Amino acid sequence: MRVGRLATLSAAAALVSMAIVDAGGAAPRAQHADVPASQAPGSVAVAPSDTGNGLATFDAAWTAIRETYVDESRSDADWDALRAEFRPRAARAATPDEVRDVLRDLLTRIGHSHFDLLSSTVRARLDKAAADPSEVGAIGADLTPIDGELVIARVDPSSPALEAGLRPGVVLEAIDGVELHDAAGTMRSADFERWATAQSLLRGTTGTTISLRLRDVDGQTSTHKVSRAREQGQPVTLGHLPTFFARLDHVVRNAGNGRHVAVVRFNVWMVPLAAAIDRAVDESRNADGIVIDLRGNPGGVLSMLMGVSGHFLDTPVRLGTLRTRDSELNLVANPRTVAPDGRRVAPYHGPLAILVDQTSYSASEIFAAGMQSIGRARIFGQKTPGGALPAMLRELPSGDVLEYAIGDFVTSTGQRIEGYGVVPDQVVSPSRAALAAGRDEVLDAAIEWAARTAQQKGE
Repeated sequence: MRVGRLATLSAAAALVSMAIVDAGGAAPRAQHADVPASQAPGSVAVAPSDTGNGLATFDAAWTAIRETYVDESRSDADWDALRAEFRPRAARAATPDEVRDVLRDLLTRIGHSHFDLLSSTVRARLDKAAADPSEVGAIGADLTPIDGELVIARVDPSSPALEAGLRPGVVLEAIDGVELHDAAGTMRSADFERWATAQSLLRGTTGTTISLRLRDVDGQTSTHKVSRAREQGQPVTLGHLPTFFARLDHVVRNAGNGRHVAVVRFNVWMVPLAAAIDRAVDESRNADGIVIDLRGNPGGVLSMLMGVSGHFLDTPVRLGTLRTRDSELNLVANPRTVAPDGRRVAPYHGPLAILVDQTSYSASEIFAAGMQSIGRARIFGQKTPGGALPAMLRELPSGDVLEYAIGDFVTSTGQRIEGYGVVPDQVVSPSRAALAAGRDEVLDAAIEWAARTAQQKGE
């Protein structure tokens, strides 16, 4: 298999389920979405069959994974043994759900990120949501993991969450009776899977109401009914994936002593945000430092990383290498010397901080690790989950969609991110008390460092 346009090797965007449940009513596992097979070079589209035969579906999935699994020389997978174990179960499966159970057990056994299954039932509901994005609703609150619990980190102005009395620092214990402390599953990071599950459950049809059980800073529990309003942001669709709502916030913070630091936060690596990121960096050229906040960003289109990193580099630099079964592809960041309006500009030279945590996944991890490895950025926050395998999607005979990893990533210094995550240069753990008081300790630490560094350099 040859690697084509890098845009087709996008990293994970973790919220495929978008609060859509399977027919049985159970919330689906968090999915790690990538490029549809129809857009992926080297893939062989498998036409859906009328029968949804369990053996045909299993064979198509097993063959796709076996033929593209990166680095067979280091693989501990005995493919023949796996086939011998799971294929008879697929043959005995009497329902589509039983076939899915077999495939998910197989993917769990492989034990890496970016192996998952999106059922045809969920796909149909995703297609319906994609046809009318106004039907996708959210409550307008962001979550962050703290000490194994999900805590409200931000509440949007004029949002249903604010109107219902939700405030930062409060623990979210349950959503419509689903206990979030039980949400951790097979992924390496229980915090990430718990967060992704909650994000999915919080979304749903605009105008519907959900019940949230909360625990405040004093330990008192209460139940709040919150309505979903139309999701804010720019609707973005890509192949089999749900509608994502891409958002970017750009503010300039006063760091004291006449210093100002720009903060750029965006929630997904999707191409429609590229121009907004370019404008935000261009408008920050006179800032004493720039902070890129990737907390809560589960990934997206990998090719964007090279463009964004080029804003901060004077010469072409290799951020790392993507290695597939039969090729290697260097991620090279080229300097960005032209502003969005066509002006000739120099790349930004000031201090650059990147914020990450347990909810920064895939493309966000690769960007942070790459910039850290070349010494261009200082990383603040908490260790990331370690899910950094580029992947593809393929439709199976059953109509379900298989996600499977086709490569691996190492930084310019040879550091592997899959299974290890990005370790911040400065570990900063948020606290509920600080959030309740309106403080963001991670962001504050990054701003203080950027302002101090600029002052020391006389910039």
